[in-house]
Amino acid sequence: MKELEEIASQDSEVHLPWPADMVSYANGLINARKVKLIPMHGLVSVNIPVTRAALVRAIDAVRGRILDLALELEYVSPELGEVAGSSAEHKEEISAKFQMNIHADTVNVGENYGVPITSGDSASLARYLRGLGVEDEAAIDELTEAAKTAEAGDLQREESRLKTAVKKVGGLIGIAGVNSGVQLAAKAAEGYLGMGA
Repeated sequence: MKELEEIASQDSEVHLPWPADMVSYANGLINARKVKLIPMHGLVSVNIPVTRAALVRAIDAVRGRILDLALELEYVSPELGEVAGSSAEHKEEISAKFQMNIHADTVNVGENYGVPITSGDSASLARYLRGLGVEDEAAIDELTEAAKTAEAGDLQREESRLKTAVKKVGGLIGIAGVNSGVQLAAKAAEGYLGMGA
C-alpha cells in the first residue's frame, strides 16, 4: 500500500506489463494473420500506462474495503475495539465477515482458514450462515436439518436434500455471484459434517 501511495504521489507515469501468456497469445493471433502488424514482426512486451488518478482510485478502494471490514467486525462483536476484548462468543460471525470480505473472490472458506463450525453443532452452522448475511431463517433451518440427516456424498449428489438446501442458501449469500455463494454454503456444510480443513 505504501509503495502504491509513493508511486501515486510522483508525477511520472506508471506502466504495467502484460502477462507473458497474453503476449504469446497476441503473437499467435499475429502469426495466424488475425491481427495485422508489420510483416515478420511480433511483440516482445506490451506495457499499459496507468494514470495517477487510477492509482489513487485503487488505493481508495482498498482503504474502503478495509474500513467496511472493520465496521462489520465491530458491529458483529463491539468488544473487538477494546484492548482486552474477547471475541469467542461471536467467532462464527467474525469469521464469516472476514471470509466474505477477504476470501470471497476466490472462495477459500475452510481451506487452511479453519471454518469455526463445530462438527455436528447446528447452532454454530446457523450463526456462521447469519454472519454471511443470510437472513432467511427458514432456509437456514432447511440447511441445518438437511445436514443433520446427511449421508456421505450428499454434497455431490444433485438430487440430495443437502445439495438442494446448499444451493438455496448459497443464492441468498449474494456476495460474489450465486456460484461463489453456493461454494461458501457448501464449505459451511462441510465444516458441520467434519469435512473442512
